[in-house]
Amino acid sequence: MNHLKKWKTSNRWIGYVVLIAVAGIWGCKDEGEAGPDNTDTGLGNPTDSDTGTVIPKWSIETVQEESFGIQARMALGPNDMLGMVWYANSYFQDGTCEELDAGPAALLRQRFYLGTKAKGAVAWTVEEVDDPAIAFEATGLSLAFSPAGDPAIAYTGGEPDSRYWCGGNDAVLATRTQGQWQFDAASTLSGDSQSGLVGSDEGMVVGLWPALAFSASGDPAIVHKDAHFGSQQSIDDRKADAEFAWRRGGSWIHEYIDANEGAGEYNALVFDGDVPIAFYGIPVETNQDSRKGIWAARRAGDGTWTERVQLHSGAFYKEIAAGINPVTGELVAAFYSAADNGVRVRRLADLDQFADASAWTTEIATSAIYDEGQFVSLAFTPRGKEVLAYHRCRLNSATSDSCDQNDEAAMLAINENGTWKTEVIDEATYGSCGEYTSVVVDSTGVAHVVYRCTETDGDQFYFRLLVAEKEIEAQ
Repeated sequence: MNHLKKWKTSNRWIGYVVLIAVAGIWGCKDEGEAGPDNTDTGLGNPTDSDTGTVIPKWSIETVQEESFGIQARMALGPNDMLGMVWYANSYFQDGTCEELDAGPAALLRQRFYLGTKAKGAVAWTVEEVDDPAIAFEATGLSLAFSPAGDPAIAYTGGEPDSRYWCGGNDAVLATRTQGQWQFDAASTLSGDSQSGLVGSDEGMVVGLWPALAFSASGDPAIVHKDAHFGSQQSIDDRKADAEFAWRRGGSWIHEYIDANEGAGEYNALVFDGDVPIAFYGIPVETNQDSRKGIWAARRAGDGTWTERVQLHSGAFYKEIAAGINPVTGELVAAFYSAADNGVRVRRLADLDQFADASAWTTEIATSAIYDEGQFVSLAFTPRGKEVLAYHRCRLNSATSDSCDQNDEAAMLAINENGTWKTEVIDEATYGSCGEYTSVVVDSTGVAHVVYRCTETDGDQFYFRLLVAEKEIEAQ
């Protein structure tokens, strides 16, 4: 399934993907535990603490029996078509890399999939899409539907470059049109997005943590990280760039969003009409002014991205979620704040004040009881309520930094007139549960959440991909 031609050659070295495995001490789940705004009947039917009404259970299905689920992402297409993408939990060997100075080494690939489900369908239709070469670990998938209803996926792919650890290192867009997959290289070199800054235009490892969206005019665009020579030296991390590729008129244009400052982690992309707004993380401190945290930038008509605002200062983890509320028009961003052990939500009512940090409201959407909010995802109900799905890790009072299977869960939070109501979707029983959460809400008010959870098959344990659904807003 090696679809892309080789664009670049030279010398390279290899690293190895960390094999994802079920680990930890198996124990018993604390039954009957519910979120901070819910009470529990003891029968698995939590009740709303304010109204006393029973909260309906989630309907949960296993997508396939195979071990899947890394970096699962969900999107909603026309006519409430559901789509989701995910990687297999492990890689496979596909020959060797012969060009390495240190000698031949294993060429490792990790397959990813697309699942679709039409409104009213009983089962998911699952298909293999590609199996890009992996240097360390897979660096993100992003799924969106074109205005015509075609699924499109952005990922890090392309043939390995001999200078980069035997891994794919291009920003790639895969689009299924009339049943056939087309693969397009959106960016292949650091120099595609010329900044003119020392070191910024050197290298070939681009396309990391891609975020895909379509403009109002129907053109696909990708925000991605340019890691230059792929973190083979520390300067690659400190000088990484957040970059933008936009296919207009049949060809790609390339721009840098934020260069030479370590930017481009866990990106998100939103279009306000035909105006792109990028969200990205800077995970490193620099020798100059510290810009570590989460940023938003908006493109000007001349192709520059100088209008920026810092939404969070300090450590963060995993996904940045963003969107424009279809009812209120507010711009909303959500992310895990390490300082808060929870999800921080930033909201902007007046987009004319985009670059004024004080114009963005701030709140914590999760509880003060748990360390939760990693792998956060954002959606809106038909009436404009904000919905978050995320992973619950452990109690804040825990002495260990590791997640606790007695507390792990896939969670949902809904903003009900300014108050966040949380509820458990699914809890861990034998291992971890709730990683790689992603949520959409269809036109009938039904929430669909994908996540990964440990399941058993006899005496074997597997990470499996699950989808939960429930009506959260009556129409």
